[in-house]
Amino acid sequence: AGRSAAALSARFPHSDITAEAEALSRRLTVGEGTRLNESELSQRQRSLAAAMWDFLGIVRHANGLAAGLTHVCDLAAELEARGPAIGWRAVRAWFELRALCDTALLSLTAALERRESRGAHYRADFPKLEDARWLGSLRLVRSTEGVVETTFVSGQREAA
Repeated sequence: AGRSAAALSARFPHSDITAEAEALSRRLTVGEGTRLNESELSQRQRSLAAAMWDFLGIVRHANGLAAGLTHVCDLAAELEARGPAIGWRAVRAWFELRALCDTALLSLTAALERRESRGAHYRADFPKLEDARWLGSLRLVRSTEGVVETTFVSGQREAA
C-alpha cells in the first residue's frame, strides 16, 4: 500500500512549501488576538472529528454530507483568515488541522458523489448496491484554484 501511495503521489505536483511558509509569515503580522492559539486549534480539531462522525459516519445522507462540507469549508476559511499564534506548537497544530480539513473535504466530496451504498457505508438516500453504475474508482483532483474535480473510472477498483 505504501509503494502504491508513493507512486500515485509522484504523479501529482507538490505544493511549494517555501511559498506557503512565506504566506504564513505574512499573516503572522496580524494582531495576536486574532490568531488561533493551541487551545482554539485543539477545540476546532475536536469539532471537526465530531462533525465527520456525524456527517461522514457509517450511515450517510446527501443533506448530512452537504452540511459536513459547509462545516469543513467554514473551518478552512477561518484557518486561512486567522493563521496560527506564534510558537511552533500552534503552527504545527494549524498545519495539521489544515491537512485534516483537506482530507475531510476530499472524503465528503467522494461520499457525496458516490450515490449508492457500498461496503460498510450506507447511503440512506441511495440504499442499493449498483455495480452496473458504480463499480470502479472515483478520482479526485484539486485544481490550482482549489476546486475539487471528480472523475469516475469504471471497472475494477484499484487496491490502496
